[in-house]
Amino acid sequence: MLFHVPGVKSFEELRSYDSITIDSFKEACRARNLLEDDGEWRNCLREASIFQMPAKLRQMFSFICVFCNPTSPLELWVEFKSYLCEDFVLDTSVQKSVNLALHNIADHLHAHNMTHTSIGLPEPATSHSYINIDFYDLETDRKEGERLMAMLNPEQRAIFDAIMNAIRGVDEASTKTFSVNAFTGSGKIFLFNALIRSVRGLGEIVVPIASTRIAAIILERGKTAHSRFKLPILLVAFVITQKMEEF
Repeated sequence: MLFHVPGVKSFEELRSYDSITIDSFKEACRARNLLEDDGEWRNCLREASIFQMPAKLRQMFSFICVFCNPTSPLELWVEFKSYLCEDFVLDTSVQKSVNLALHNIADHLHAHNMTHTSIGLPEPATSHSYINIDFYDLETDRKEGERLMAMLNPEQRAIFDAIMNAIRGVDEASTKTFSVNAFTGSGKIFLFNALIRSVRGLGEIVVPIASTRIAAIILERGKTAHSRFKLPILLVAFVITQKMEEF
């Protein structure tokens, strides 16, 4: 402290800051911001928690852990856990929401070759899914599946029955892979949504995936392959150039 507090005449004066005598030299150093601690990151998270959504807050927390080398990530986690889990709490229990938040943070850390254990955070449970079966109302999905099924035309119903029988295991020798190919506007998405609702009504988990965001939007809780599986989007320069020239 002598290098940073000039002109002191006693130890008591050395321990004083803002006209307050502090009990220990360590606390006096901390009051003068001479010690490296997590105060800056704590203030950053506290401010962000006021206006940022929980998903963005988890991303910020992960970036602080990766790039800023906080002295105690665990203390930051404990202090801001309620904000980091806030969106998951709306759909599930507190314990499950903590587990989902930790898995989400793990995804960010993994992208930078880091893990929970490497920075002292608690390890989430082994099993996890951002699409948890508890998030769905099975009775509502079952009734909606029945409603949509009743509206299928004969061709759609034949495909629907074949896929549902394969899921139920009616015929063990039957195929478990199906490809539905038809012209635009022929009712493929309607069929898919009927299947999604019906399978969820059985208590099973369905993960609808599409190659484009437009296709994913019209599927029941659909996601793009890039969003769900973190697949990279490869942009090829000559393809983009060719498309631009067509206009």
